[in-house]
Amino acid sequence: MGRQQGPIVPTDISDSKIYSRDYDVSDIATTDAELETLVDAIYRTAEPDDWAINGGYAELNHDADEGLLNVSHVWPGHIAVVKFLQTFREFAQYSNSFDEAIENACGNY
Repeated sequence: MGRQQGPIVPTDISDSKIYSRDYDVSDIATTDAELETLVDAIYRTAEPDDWAINGGYAELNHDADEGLLNVSHVWPGHIAVVKFLQTFREFAQYSNSFDEAIENACGNY
């Protein structure tokens, strides 16, 4: 079947089931350093207590070659990631740098 890309609402939506989805971020993170910074920002802002790196259950992996984030999270966690990515994209349009856009997105999430 292949990898599923989000944000697609599953037919069996549940707030307690873990779903795995890929998110294309190749338009906003063009280097390994930017992708690492983006991942760190998601860990800090989008349901921060849920991520395994912070002691939770959710996982986020990234593939720099493909420009993808693979998120395994409950559905509300996916919504939080989508919201953060949308916020970042909006700030990126008007920011002078990637780091400025990250700072603004984190501060206004």
